[in-house]
Formats: sequence, structure tokens, C-alpha cells
Amino acid sequence: MMGNTDKFEMIAKIYDTSERVQIAKVSSVVIREYFVNTKIQIM
Repeated sequence: MMGNTDKFEMIAKIYDTSERVQIAKVSSVVIREYFVNTKIQIM
């Protein structure tokens, strides 16, 4: 019987192309910077 993590990993192997992984990395950097800047402006 497969657990949720196993199912997720199985699906991820199908969809995680190198291009999508790169897009996710770039997106996470931009989103993180946005929230850091937003936090600074609020304080």
C-alpha cells in the first residue's frame, strides 16, 4: 500500500522536468524577496 508521500513522489517524477524545477527555484527566490521587503516596509 502506498502512502501519501510515495504517491506524491511518483507524480512528481512525471511532472518535475528540469525546466519546471528551474522555474520553481527562480519563483521561490522572487517570492521570498517580496515577503522580506514587505516585512521591512511594515516595520
